[in-house]
Amino acid sequence: MIKLIKTVALFLALTIPAANAFMPTYPDDEEFRKCDSITNNVEICQREQIQRILLRVKKLYQNILSDPTTLEWTGNADKNIQTVRDMFDSWTAFRNRLCSLSHIATKYTEPLYIERYSCSSYYMLHNEDHLKSVYMLIKNAAPKNRDDFTFLQIYDHDEQYEPCLKEKDADVCLDEELNRTTQEIKNLYKTLSQDEFVGKWNNGTDLKSGNYRDMFDSWIAYRNRMCSLSVWAYNKFYGKDTIRLNDCIQFYNREKYETLLNLLGTAHSAIDANDFTGTDGGLEEGQTIKPLAKRINAGEGNKEESLVVETGVAPKSDAPKKASNKKDAVKKQSSDALQGRQIPSWAKH
Repeated sequence: MIKLIKTVALFLALTIPAANAFMPTYPDDEEFRKCDSITNNVEICQREQIQRILLRVKKLYQNILSDPTTLEWTGNADKNIQTVRDMFDSWTAFRNRLCSLSHIATKYTEPLYIERYSCSSYYMLHNEDHLKSVYMLIKNAAPKNRDDFTFLQIYDHDEQYEPCLKEKDADVCLDEELNRTTQEIKNLYKTLSQDEFVGKWNNGTDLKSGNYRDMFDSWIAYRNRMCSLSVWAYNKFYGKDTIRLNDCIQFYNREKYETLLNLLGTAHSAIDANDFTGTDGGLEEGQTIKPLAKRINAGEGNKEESLVVETGVAPKSDAPKKASNKKDAVKKQSSDALQGRQIPSWAKH
């Protein structure tokens, strides 16, 4: 009888997709559905769909850089190129690590579910949505009423924010809230790094090195650059200071916190870990990730963050930025009525 109950419970764990509830469902495109009907191979069709999404993401980066208005963002074309390059690189590094971790967490509950490809397509589509919104602002195509524009909607503040407003300035209260959520994220990283199921995935020394450190650093670099671009475009379209930089950073903080919390819960949602053979606590999967070849500094944002929770500030390892390649320089094209700009080779497809 006990064996029967375990079998039924295991079946439910494999068939109910509740563990992935933190990922909204994006509809598969027409090419995916056509591929699936012909090949009946979901894995191949997902990989092909991911490549299509990536091309669209790169195209959006191209369009944002090509628009003459974007020059006002930093006031320097070369700096725009370097900042967007760093944004793309750090987003890619973060996404790859998060989806690797997600694959490890979900394989204890849904080993038949191809989580790695699902996660990659979700984060690419998520990034595409945000870039589309930024581009709408740049092209003056966003709704005139900002209440109708869902991009970077202000989150619900935590319980300490409202009492703070009675004593302090709103910007100070937001800074304090941002610091609280950042610390909560760091604490979750520490918990994940010491967890029996997903701790070995780190493949490093606690939080001083390894996949968790690289994922955190990449996310901070991406978040700050994305917020710098987004807030500039938002305030240019809707008016000066309609949104604060730290509003955007807190928006991403809250989203990241929920993601990590769900991943931790997913890793522990198995009926019985002994039912899943062949698992290694994430060690093998973690070892397949190459350490970051370069570390991108925090860039624009609240402040540079350190993941090390107990031992203070981690030593900086950022190499000085190299001058932009002349081939990547932004040039006016007289034949283009919109004064389109040459796109750096890394963003081309």
